[in-house]
Amino acid sequence: MGPLSGARPRPSALVQADPRAKLAACTGVLAGALGAGSAGLALAAAVVTVGWYGARLGVRPLVRGVRPVGGLLAFTLLFHLFATPGMPLPGTRWLPVPPTVEGLVAGLGVCARLGLAVVAARLLTAVTPPRDLVDALLWVLSPLERWGLPMAEAGLSLLVALRAAPLVLSEARALAAAVSARCPTGRTRLWLLCHGTEALTRRVLTRARWTARALASRGWTPGRIGSDRRVRRRGVDAVLWGLGGSLFVMGIVW
Repeated sequence: MGPLSGARPRPSALVQADPRAKLAACTGVLAGALGAGSAGLALAAAVVTVGWYGARLGVRPLVRGVRPVGGLLAFTLLFHLFATPGMPLPGTRWLPVPPTVEGLVAGLGVCARLGLAVVAARLLTAVTPPRDLVDALLWVLSPLERWGLPMAEAGLSLLVALRAAPLVLSEARALAAAVSARCPTGRTRLWLLCHGTEALTRRVLTRARWTARALASRGWTPGRIGSDRRVRRRGVDAVLWGLGGSLFVMGIVW
């Protein structure tokens, strides 16, 4: 059947899975990537690779997901490269602080763990609609309602903020372009950019809070998980719960 026939591609099993199971799996991958040993790291990498391939996301979303933390990864690699004692790299003995082989290995390992954590979070947001993700987070935080915390309003604020994220990024790019065009000096440009970003963030959060209150006053609340008509894959849910729990234990114990 051709692309002009009107048929939509069938969503993957990962997209149809329970958002609570996907959140548990992502939490386990984060624990395994950041806290487990080599075995846990390898298992977390395999889970993310299979999930990314199963979701049919491609390479471009992967690059876009890792690009914002590229500076952090570069700084982490350089810090370990020059701050870790050990044998200097070939041809660098003449430097006052030569980079070491042990630092290179340690830096690459830390960068791999951080990058895997970022890719896992990107995968979760790519295969989970914002409303389902908010419902899963509210399900985790539901015991806090016993202490009188307004979790429904918090969920609405989070949902509005998630849906407004593309608009915020567009406004931030426009702000940076305007500051760069009007400020010739780097110091003034940095000052205006920081204050403008702070004002923009405060305004977006205020609008999200008022929008959430308006929606709540009209009786709109986050839907219950599983209330939609999509077919849930119970087998996939069980696998995600199992992998998330196993990786979480490996990250805590190992």
